[in-house]
Amino acid sequence: MMEAKRAAETAGMSRGQWLQARRRGIGGSDAPALMGASPWATPLSVYADKMGFLPEKEETVAMRFGRDAEEIVARWFAQDTGKKVRRLNAILQHSRYPWMLANIDRKIQGESAGLECKTTSAFHKTDFEAGKIPPYYYWQCVHYLAVTNLERWYLAVICGNSGFYHYVIARNEEHIRILTEREKDFWINHVQAGVPPEPSGQEADGIAIGAMNALAEAPECTSAELEGLEEVFDQLALAKAARSASEKQIAVLEQQIKISMANAQRGRCGRWRVSYCEQIRTTLDGKRLKAELPQVYEAYKKANTIRPLLVREAEREEGD
Repeated sequence: MMEAKRAAETAGMSRGQWLQARRRGIGGSDAPALMGASPWATPLSVYADKMGFLPEKEETVAMRFGRDAEEIVARWFAQDTGKKVRRLNAILQHSRYPWMLANIDRKIQGESAGLECKTTSAFHKTDFEAGKIPPYYYWQCVHYLAVTNLERWYLAVICGNSGFYHYVIARNEEHIRILTEREKDFWINHVQAGVPPEPSGQEADGIAIGAMNALAEAPECTSAELEGLEEVFDQLALAKAARSASEKQIAVLEQQIKISMANAQRGRCGRWRVSYCEQIRTTLDGKRLKAELPQVYEAYKKANTIRPLLVREAEREEGD
């Protein structure tokens, strides 16, 4: 088995330099998105990031905590298992596929294994105590196994202040093959070819498309001939019609329940529980504020640039 190459040394590397280095290939955190297992990212959002359309991600409190807590997770794992761990301080590269990269948390000394350190909220829905592993953790570890050619990967998780769990993920050649083929297709047929993947409808796709289609400061009102998309427009019209019918049906059913509730604020029906309580919703009267305190309105108004997609069916011309 060939060992992974050291593509870049990370000791002393700034966060900006590290993010730029990650864009040169597919990393472990990208793998779950390409396998459809990430709640936060999609193939399209990964594509937009690799192509440089998305700005560098700002480090959140959760990201910063996870990074700083990595040392604690690794130390607790070593204490619980008696295994020795060490940093590699390098971005590793697959010996055959140079676009498969890995920035692993720790290498297990004297063993063909690595360690992934995680921290998560105590409200995480995964039953860690029962040995469950979130799929996005699993595919990240599979990616590292593919890049490094090691035999197993350990996963250690601090779940809020409720528990510390660690697991071993054995090398699964079939899963490695599936992931490698998915990543190969993504890198060659999308990133290198400059062809974005199909969207999935997730919020991350909307952000990616907005970044990819960003207009200049003073755009001209141009027009595009969208040949070959007739079926897409037809499907969109049908989906909107179905949504409209569904929303109307929901409204009818809710109205039936409201009639039965009358003045009651709570109700029961078999396994169902109903709340029908009054709530006060406070809003700002922008029209009145603009009329009575125009200077205050001007000082605090906020303009957001949006680019809504409006689709309508053209009137048929005579002879169509």
